[in-house]
Amino acid sequence: MSLVFKKQKMTEIELYSFNGSNFQFVYSLATPKQKLQWALKLTHRLIQTLSILKPLIGKVQEMTRARFYSAEGLLPDWIYFLLTRNGRKHRKYIQTLHAFSMKVLRERKAQLEFAKTIDVVDVKDTSSTKARKRRPFLDLLLKTAREGADLSEADILSQVDNFMFAGHDTTSTAITWFLYCMATHPDEQERVYEEIQECFGNSDRSCALEDLHKLKYLECCMKESIRLHPSVANFRRQISEQVQLDDYTIPVGASISVQIYALHHNEELFADPLSFKPERFKVEQSIGRHPFAFIPFSAGPRNCIGQKYAVYEEKAILVALLRKFHFTIDARHRPIKETHGIIMKPANGMPLLITLR
Repeated sequence: MSLVFKKQKMTEIELYSFNGSNFQFVYSLATPKQKLQWALKLTHRLIQTLSILKPLIGKVQEMTRARFYSAEGLLPDWIYFLLTRNGRKHRKYIQTLHAFSMKVLRERKAQLEFAKTIDVVDVKDTSSTKARKRRPFLDLLLKTAREGADLSEADILSQVDNFMFAGHDTTSTAITWFLYCMATHPDEQERVYEEIQECFGNSDRSCALEDLHKLKYLECCMKESIRLHPSVANFRRQISEQVQLDDYTIPVGASISVQIYALHHNEELFADPLSFKPERFKVEQSIGRHPFAFIPFSAGPRNCIGQKYAVYEEKAILVALLRKFHFTIDARHRPIKETHGIIMKPANGMPLLITLR
């Protein structure tokens, strides 16, 4: 897709399909130096691999959603995956994705075994003459397992799958809904822009980690956006200990569905729940709120392992966008309806009007 933006001229784009590939959007906003660095890292092989994986991920998501909302969701996994036509097809797609993850894991493991060491420079060691770099997540898992931790290859694979596939659409969906909230609430958008200007002024310097911590109102708006439009509307958990809820006993092994969307729209927890009110998440207004009232990334020991990364990624992308562009929406497109699948996407895309600031 090729887009041309002109000063004071509005261009309407269908944002969700465009935003489904975050990298393309961020790349278009990057400095020449950043583009060169990324170009050196991205290979033709990677692009080919992703072009194969993306449709597979979409099929797995769609089949998981279809099972969840049909009688097949009541079947035990072994019956569904072995004895039903949809289940066998579903399992084939999952196995293909797992094979890719396992290939990545074993190739990296072999590289590290060959090297006999993982070359990492302490990020706090400013005296080092080497380039400062952090250890990749996969290297951390492999190093921990090598040092004796109780981590099997299957355990590591599940974490690799989480990072590679669980965040496939969630961040781009969160960004899309945030920009919709900005487009439909211009006063809030202007307030966020003023905060960004206070932080960066008229400079064109890149966004640093320290900058992200300063943008408190942007964070409030992000939280309110994901409260209204959680990327994942519900998730399941298996009960490990018997739970008593009033007169009801939930036995060990039962599968329960936690409805994030309903929780985030509960007027007992959030007054006027359908309104966009970022001030809900200011420190003074959050005092006394139940810690599990707002759980866009789940909660407890099984919460999203990539939560901090996702928040930093989203913040950095939004800063880059809002520094350069102003977002509005044609009234004819409002309101945008949601699809309540695995990922809560816009039902018919997200056509936003964009102007250069």
